[in-house]
Amino acid sequence: MCRQANAPDMMAELMVILKSVSPSAAKNVTEKSSLKEGLGLDVTGLILFAVAVEDNYDIRFNDADNIETVGDMIDYILTEKGR
Repeated sequence: MCRQANAPDMMAELMVILKSVSPSAAKNVTEKSSLKEGLGLDVTGLILFAVAVEDNYDIRFNDADNIETVGDMIDYILTEKGR
């Protein structure tokens, strides 16, 4: 479950999740990093990351077509948690 409520703390949590999915994932990930190219994950890794994020924040990526960057993901999570 989500323990953090703001974007900087959420970024730190997402990095923990990312490293649990792929210890060799990109080290200099920022909110502007592309989910497809910037995280250093293959398709399977990206799916595992998305599922881990869903489980951690108790959300579902039902309308995730516009999520292209880590920042977009944070915005989506904050929006979903606010519902």
